[in-house]
Amino acid sequence: MRKKIRDEMRGSHDAVIKWIVDVLEIGDIKPITGSIYYKDFMEACQRRHILAHNGGIVNEQYISKCGEYKIPPSQLASKGAKVDMTPEYLRRVTGRAFILGLFLIHMKVQKISENDRIASLESLLEVNHEFLVHEQTMMCVRVLDFAESRIDGVPANLRLCFAINRALAALHDPKITEDEQTKAAKEVLAKYDWSVTTPVFDLALACVRRDFTNLLPLARSAYSAGLGFISASTFIVFKEARKIEGFMDCFPKRPLQLS
Repeated sequence: MRKKIRDEMRGSHDAVIKWIVDVLEIGDIKPITGSIYYKDFMEACQRRHILAHNGGIVNEQYISKCGEYKIPPSQLASKGAKVDMTPEYLRRVTGRAFILGLFLIHMKVQKISENDRIASLESLLEVNHEFLVHEQTMMCVRVLDFAESRIDGVPANLRLCFAINRALAALHDPKITEDEQTKAAKEVLAKYDWSVTTPVFDLALACVRRDFTNLLPLARSAYSAGLGFISASTFIVFKEARKIEGFMDCFPKRPLQLS
């Protein structure tokens, strides 16, 4: 097995990924291989080659290999030019690599069983929340796009959680003004069905809409419905609400119970 893996790892990155897909029986990954994430990752692999073996000078092989992945020549440095790896470039490529690995893993997990499929969706929810915490709104949206594209559907409660996080990505978008953020978040929420909610979702919706006029009663209702101190103090959806006097008082700490 080790020899087989070593042999396969000598191939191109594209061949290795396709081998993994075949071995794990993931199925059709054309939506991924045709995406900008895949193209950018493959360009980075080719850039690594010329940085390691050609002094960073673009050669015909780099251009030809990138062309195999349908990367337009206009997006590539010309032959003879010198390329480097700036912090911005490295950040983007790291994100592409993470996204590709994440998608492939979850495509496999979701094929195992229905319970695993739901667990995968819950894990993806945690991932996009982590990106929100670290203010990486675009990465959050990319994970959400993948999660909501699953052909077997998303349970209603998770879909509403995805909706909240997608709206939060708009609400904390650093590229637009506060008024534009609020408007964009409301437009996201309008695309989902909120006819059936819970006290926790009602509180979350008020926070996303930046409507804090009835915040404390909503917070107390959410606490009665099971929203605890830890969630209220850590979930990004309550980031702005936590600055309002009395909000956290609605979530008293419960004594630790040992059984």
